[in-house]
Amino acid sequence: MEPIILHIDTKEVIRGRLPVLVRSKICTIVEKAYSLTREAIQQTTLLNWELGAKHEGYLRNIAIGYLFKQQIDLGNLPFSYLYEYNRNRSYKFIVLSFENIKISFSQVQARTHVARPAYFRNKLQLLNQGKMYFSDMDPNIPSHADDCYLLLTYSRGGSEPKFVNIGFPHQWNERIDLLKETRVLVSDNPQVAPEETITPETLIEFRNYVKEVEGLGSE
Repeated sequence: MEPIILHIDTKEVIRGRLPVLVRSKICTIVEKAYSLTREAIQQTTLLNWELGAKHEGYLRNIAIGYLFKQQIDLGNLPFSYLYEYNRNRSYKFIVLSFENIKISFSQVQARTHVARPAYFRNKLQLLNQGKMYFSDMDPNIPSHADDCYLLLTYSRGGSEPKFVNIGFPHQWNERIDLLKETRVLVSDNPQVAPEETITPETLIEFRNYVKEVEGLGSE
C-alpha cells in the first residue's frame, strides 16, 4: 500500500523544530557576522582598500561559519557541525546539525532567491521535506522520513542584513524572515559582553579561523 502523504504548514514545521530562542540566536549570529566582517576589513591593511574590500562577501560567509562554530563550541547553541566538501573537493564548508535537521547557509541577492544549485545542497535536500508520513500505513517507510534540510540565506553587502531567511529550498515561498520575528535573548551570566560587541580577541580568533578554512580545501 502506498503511504498517505499530507503537505503541512512548513512554517509551523520550522518553528516547531527550531525553538524561538534558537531562531533568535541564529539571527543574532548573522547580524554579528556583518560587524565582524566590516571590522576585519578595516583593521587588515591587505583588505582595507578598494580591491581588497571586494572580498567582503567571501569573508562574511566565513564569519558566519566561524561564529556558529564558536557558539556551538561554547555550548550556547544546541547544534553540532560537520565539514563537507564540494564536488571537486576544492572547498570545504560547515553544515549545522540539530536533532534530525541539517542547515547550510548562503548569501543571495534578494529575499526571494534561493542559493544557486550546488552539489552539497542537492545531496542534502530530501524529497520528503514538508510532508507528513503515516508510517503505520506502511512499515517499509525509511527511517529518515522525518529528516529535513533547511537553507539559511542573508543579503549581500551592507553593514547589516536586509533579511535573514530560513526555509525549505523547494518551498521557499513559505520561508521565515528571522529579522521580523520577536527577538528573545537570554544570558545566565551578566558579566558576558553583549553578543554584538567585536573584541580584539574575536578579531584575532577570526583571522586564525580564516587561515584554517583557506587551507581546508586542499586536504
